[in-house]
Amino acid sequence: MPESRLDRPKPAAASPHEPFQPAFGTARPGIPPRSRPGPGPPPAPSPPPAPLPPPAPLPPPAPLPPPALSRRPCSESRLD
Repeated sequence: MPESRLDRPKPAAASPHEPFQPAFGTARPGIPPRSRPGPGPPPAPSPPPAPLPPPAPLPPPAPLPPPALSRRPCSESRLD
């Protein structure tokens, strides 16, 4: 006769004294507990920003090079 489910040994039940989930606020192994940061020291007042120096004047524009002269006379440049 095959064994029925009732004949098999039951798996070991968790101890009733150990909760299944850890209590609220307890850390799990390997995970550091969360801590609220305290008020801490007040932030130091930031110094006023230094005034910016006046912008440097722009250099004068470079003179344009003379236009390139065509090697062909104007009469040859026309499409006839």
